[in-house]
Amino acid sequence: MNKFWNKYKINIIIYLAVAAILSATLFVGNILTRALSLRPTMPNNDITSVHIVDVGQASCTLVHFATGEDLIIDSGSASSNKKLISYINNVFFLHGDKTFEYAILTHSDSDHCGNFSYILNNYKVSVFYRPNIISTLAGESAEIGEAYIDSENYVYADVIKALNAHNNVQVVKNKADLQIKNNDITLLTMYSPEYDVYDNVNDYSPVMVLGDNNLKVCITGDASKNIENFVVNSYDLPDIDVLVLGHHGSNTSSSYEFLEALQPERVAISVGKNSYGHPSTETFDTLNLYDTNYIKHTLTSKNMTISDGNIIFYSTNDGYEVITIKNIDNYLHADYWVLVVISYGVLLIFFVRPIKRSSRRYSKNS
Repeated sequence: MNKFWNKYKINIIIYLAVAAILSATLFVGNILTRALSLRPTMPNNDITSVHIVDVGQASCTLVHFATGEDLIIDSGSASSNKKLISYINNVFFLHGDKTFEYAILTHSDSDHCGNFSYILNNYKVSVFYRPNIISTLAGESAEIGEAYIDSENYVYADVIKALNAHNNVQVVKNKADLQIKNNDITLLTMYSPEYDVYDNVNDYSPVMVLGDNNLKVCITGDASKNIENFVVNSYDLPDIDVLVLGHHGSNTSSSYEFLEALQPERVAISVGKNSYGHPSTETFDTLNLYDTNYIKHTLTSKNMTISDGNIIFYSTNDGYEVITIKNIDNYLHADYWVLVVISYGVLLIFFVRPIKRSSRRYSKNS
């Protein structure tokens, strides 16, 4: 036995030492998970969080309410499918049941509806809120004056076809004064659209305020300043914490009067590389004027997906916080215990098996 110990004591000591270290570090698994880029740091699942997903020059927002429900607003463009689905599965639905209690499509542009057919076919969606835009390519029809009639957008048509194929999904038209509630708790309020027909599909985008007492976020899709002005003149709007600038920061949205009415503390922009000039310098000038007059810092503290990646606002006891995830592809999306199991396996292969073979040879020679 002494011969065996003398010959393999280094192997045994290394195995026991590494095993002890791995076991001792279990209690700091979250710290090592971040240090080893296994998973990004995420807010707790029992609070409200608003995820502005980096889908390039497109738009998708995921919302987890403290009441437990999950919401998706728009779905980016089809070219962003891999990034979006990776984020949904590995970050947003990490501890959930992969059910969207609510889905909202603001309007028919492909950079907003591009992945909704995939979402409908691969996730459970309970209620789907859609614009009053009729797709003749999907077999829909309406009288002139009842809705906007689209006969060219094949991406939108695919969404409507997928929606019609799922009879268990409740379908609701976006409309001013519509609210999403959990018992007596208001999760989201729409302040537009007021009318059934608009000349521009962008104006079907609802102006929405969502969140809870500690975090209120306004999302407007691609709604124009005309819609913003209608909302400002028609409603006593609540003060909000975060405004997601309309139309990717275009100068067609985010008027001074709209900012003045909502009083946002921060702004966020869903934008990627583009040839449209988004976000507009005119919009930044408007933010600068608003900041000057109301002693705010929206321009200097702004978050943009093109520079920050995925942006997450989440409620706290004292208000809200923001974190960013530059690139989720940099993470292994694995839990710390997986690393422990793999490490133990490697140790078994390289240390235990040679020791067993040597033990058998030792026994024969004894």
